[in-house]
Amino acid sequence: MNRPLASSQSATSTSLRQKAEAHFRERESQSSENLDSLSPEDMRTILHELRVHQIELEMQNEDLRRAQAELDASRDLYFDLYDMAPVGYMTVSEQGLILEANLTATTLLGVKRQSLVKQALSLLIFNEDQDIFYRMRKQLLETGEPQACELRMVKADGPTFWTQLAATAAEDEAGAPVCRIVMGDISERKQKEAYRGMDREVLQILNESGNRQDFIGRVLATLKARTGFDAVGIRLQDGDDFPYFVQEGFPEGFVLTENSLVARAADGGLCRDKDGKACLECTCGLVLTGQTDPANPLFTKGGSCWTNDSRTLLGIPPAEDPRHHPRNQCIHHGYASVALVPIRTRDRITGLIQFNDRRKGRFTIETVEILEGIAAHIGETLVRKQAEDKLRATTALAQDLAIKAESATAVKSAFLATMSHELRTPLNGVLGFAELLSDTTLDDEQKSFAQTIASSGEHLLAIVNDILDFSSIEKGSLAIQCKPFALADLLQSSDIAPHKAAADKGIEFRCEVAADVPEQITGDERRIRQVLINILNNAVKFTAGGSVVLRVVPDAEGRFLDFSVEDTGIGISHETITRLFQPFAQADSSMHRPFGGTGLGLAISRRIAEAMGGTLNVSSIPGKGSTFTFRLPLEIVASSSEPAAPAPCVLDSTIRSGALMLVADDEQNSTQLAGKMLQSLGYRAEFAADGAGAVKAFLPGKFSAILMDMAMPVMDGLEATKKIREIEKTGSRVRIIALTANVMPGDRERCLAAGMDDFLTKPFKRAELAAKLACR
Repeated sequence: MNRPLASSQSATSTSLRQKAEAHFRERESQSSENLDSLSPEDMRTILHELRVHQIELEMQNEDLRRAQAELDASRDLYFDLYDMAPVGYMTVSEQGLILEANLTATTLLGVKRQSLVKQALSLLIFNEDQDIFYRMRKQLLETGEPQACELRMVKADGPTFWTQLAATAAEDEAGAPVCRIVMGDISERKQKEAYRGMDREVLQILNESGNRQDFIGRVLATLKARTGFDAVGIRLQDGDDFPYFVQEGFPEGFVLTENSLVARAADGGLCRDKDGKACLECTCGLVLTGQTDPANPLFTKGGSCWTNDSRTLLGIPPAEDPRHHPRNQCIHHGYASVALVPIRTRDRITGLIQFNDRRKGRFTIETVEILEGIAAHIGETLVRKQAEDKLRATTALAQDLAIKAESATAVKSAFLATMSHELRTPLNGVLGFAELLSDTTLDDEQKSFAQTIASSGEHLLAIVNDILDFSSIEKGSLAIQCKPFALADLLQSSDIAPHKAAADKGIEFRCEVAADVPEQITGDERRIRQVLINILNNAVKFTAGGSVVLRVVPDAEGRFLDFSVEDTGIGISHETITRLFQPFAQADSSMHRPFGGTGLGLAISRRIAEAMGGTLNVSSIPGKGSTFTFRLPLEIVASSSEPAAPAPCVLDSTIRSGALMLVADDEQNSTQLAGKMLQSLGYRAEFAADGAGAVKAFLPGKFSAILMDMAMPVMDGLEATKKIREIEKTGSRVRIIALTANVMPGDRERCLAAGMDDFLTKPFKRAELAAKLACR
């Protein structure tokens, strides 16, 4: 600014002198005194006074000169502070023209002061932010209250920057309204805010579902858009190399040259370091191998490399350059601002983000640190996505295996059902006719043959039942039905067969029940009996002489009931005990073992015990005997309660001797056996080879009962039952009993749901058939 201080001081002095002389002449003309009449003494007095006044005036003049010098120095200091202030100052007219601006304002705008004065301020404001400035200026002029806003301004050479404007209303020397504006560059703060917003946006993308290609592509697009850089790329490890996984903005030639980072020997092979790792070239290789030096201003503590003027890298002496084969392609393509930010997964560098821009000064250490945070999020997400992909693959594999397992289970169940049906059907003939044969007149040898046939059939039936039970256990479909029952009845029914077998071998067999054992307990009586019979039969089987003792005692606390079977048999070695309860395990697995069995009995028994909340264990001394202990939770039934007895048999008065029965079965032996058994019970029989024949033969009131097989050609027993029930809707209901080899879970329920009244499985005994026919 111009400062015409000297000329101003001279003009002021001349003016004062002239005024003083004029004032003197006026006073002299008015004075009545004549200097000639004054005495010498008066003259001396006047001269003294004049000299004193002169000295006083000189002293006052010196004070004025000193004050003026101080004022000039203050004015100079003010103008220096005004010009060199860290913020820009401008005075703007009511019409929006710049009247005055300090040096900082001209520097921010990149315009010389003389070019800035008389220019409209709005011309320096970014087009999209003109409305912001207009509203602030209008509010200021209308209210007179200070106003502030944030907007973008345009430098003379084109770049934009963020500024904060603070405006106050004032008047110039003539009283005209003006606006005093303070402007500060907030580009760095805005950049940090934008980067933090970008960080949140990237984090949101990373938290969304999607594959690696999708989320990294979206992250790259966000980084490119939000930073405004000329080019952004993300490199990810692929074997020994780190090619661009995605990139945007790099020229094709740049990508072609820079895509691969591995150093190659003259023969084209990979160059490797002493540890066998591939050598990576240029600055990217330095960052990816973690060889950055935090003491070097080019690098951060986080391992990033950044520069706002890449050409300075050309000045590094080759001996001091830490890079392996520097390529300097970023410099050759005109990228001034460059940042390389490593991506880490579990403390291992697996990639980097590259930011290139042809403008200088695009980074600060704070913005690079924010970019390092984004790279860290990407690394964490890569680990998480990798785990998710692995989990999805594992889940898909598990689902596939589950489907295959379900399919295999279904095939297995179908096979077992078919096997059971196909074995039970001939066994029905074997056991049934053996029973009928035993009722005929036979000599001793023939009776022995009949008994052998029956026992062999029973043994085979037991194997079939064991296989079916084991299959149910494997599927987790073993049903446990707990009801109150009398313990004495359980023990009596459990030791009949073992007691007889022991007597046949000359072995002592006894049952000892402690006095404090309750008469009634709660549990699945049928399953408990199954376990007891199994371990009692084993005890008799493996005991050649001595005794087998069944003891029943409660434990000391009265929480459990122990069934222990003690024998004096061959005993079991410790090695054998460790595998004794495994499926198909045998104490003696040699080809010449003296004892038979499938090896399923104990495995099934232990699973049944565990399903009831109990245990089955063994202790043994080889050559002296074994003790199997079957422990169950003790649930005592109150003494006032009665055990749930089976539903009483209501005799069917409609079925008398000579009554006509319909047998529907496609298997000839089963039909013949049923007919013979019915005949031996005093009934008559008519036969149908399938369900359709049964429906055709049925007339309301004709048959006293129908024995219906489930699986038959043309029409199965379920469909035939439904049709018969439709026929007799208005009449009396005939008793239909399922007589079938289908014993899989749900078979009984399906029969009852179709309209049958009862269920009898093959093979069956004549007494069982008689009981089903006698009860309604």
